[in-house]
Amino acid sequence: MENFAINQHYIDLALTYGPKILMAIVILFVGLWLIKKITLTIEKGMEKSGIDTDLRPFLVSVLNALMKVFLFLGIANMVGIETTSIVAIIASAAFAVGLALQGTLSNFAAGIMILIFKPYRVGDQIAMATISGKVKEIGIFNTILITGYNKIIIVPNSNAVNGIISNFTSEKVVKTNIQVPIRYNQDFPMIKNNILQILRGMPEVLKDPIPEITIDSFGQDGFLINIAAAILPEDLENVNAEIKNQVYLVLTDAGVKLGIKKSKDK
Repeated sequence: MENFAINQHYIDLALTYGPKILMAIVILFVGLWLIKKITLTIEKGMEKSGIDTDLRPFLVSVLNALMKVFLFLGIANMVGIETTSIVAIIASAAFAVGLALQGTLSNFAAGIMILIFKPYRVGDQIAMATISGKVKEIGIFNTILITGYNKIIIVPNSNAVNGIISNFTSEKVVKTNIQVPIRYNQDFPMIKNNILQILRGMPEVLKDPIPEITIDSFGQDGFLINIAAAILPEDLENVNAEIKNQVYLVLTDAGVKLGIKKSKDK
């Protein structure tokens, strides 16, 4: 009699929950199939609308994950599982993780802003504070730069968004801004001519517009010469270094005294 009661109990459970479980399994497979189709449709729509290729995979994966979460919550509710507590646990866990990863989330949000507003793109020559180089990769958390010396620099995206960014590739041509300190009583026309000869001998320096050698400011015992030469953005870092080296070698060889004290005014 006791065994019959136990068996009857299981039969009642099967009759009560069996159809719901079977329906849940069917809905699960159908739902996953639909989510896959919807994800593909969204991806194609983003491609046609011209959304950035770096941003598309992230948006698609987020939408796909959200649809699956809603599907699983709906199935759990249909079977009879209380979803309110599950949602509360997920929210609490998300809040705790958010507090623990404030810096990471800041970089994450900054990465989204960079991908949407595009202050720079892969391949651009940029400078951030004292860091400069070509953008090799834009990630969700970091931007990777490669310098003219083939050095890899990893910059947190929050630093890029919160600081000043100089993008040299946004224009087809950029100008150098090199200053050379010269002592007084030096032959400025000779110095200017020597620097122009250096620039004319460098194939990276464009002939149009013509390079400009001007006096920038005066100091206590000398003045600053500014060298402005037009070059292509991708050559900026290497050309700057080469101009400085050549100017130093040529001027010191010509007997020009370099270096001044603190400048007074312009």
